[in-house]
Amino acid sequence: MGDAANYDVGLQGGRPTIIAHRGGSLEAPENTLAAARHGVACGARWQECDVTLSADGVPVVIHDDTLERTTDGHGEVSSLTAACLTELRAGRPRPDPETAAELGRRGVHVPQFGPPMADEHLPTLDALLQVEGICPMLELKKCARP
Repeated sequence: MGDAANYDVGLQGGRPTIIAHRGGSLEAPENTLAAARHGVACGARWQECDVTLSADGVPVVIHDDTLERTTDGHGEVSSLTAACLTELRAGRPRPDPETAAELGRRGVHVPQFGPPMADEHLPTLDALLQVEGICPMLELKKCARP
């Protein structure tokens, strides 16, 4: 299941509740369908995912206000349409220096996803909700009104 720091664990009815953070983001690119499926497959039925509105008002699953760290795109998420955003590749993340340093201190290697993940794309919220077995826990990001 990867590094425990990537999963929040709580107790519900005496049993642990496992919540995959941004999907299984150390094993698959964060906030992608691959990460959500991975989290479910590992037993983390709950998936914490981030949602931002595209320029045309479609909820898209991405954490940052900008595209550079998690995709091959550039600029503000809210400045592009959903059609443009879902074409961006999200399989080769570039963690910020603070995150990379913190992972290093914890003995966790910075994620480098190989060819199977290279073509992962940003999903819409609707696509995320189609993942079998998922219970999404959504964080709604700051969004400009379309």
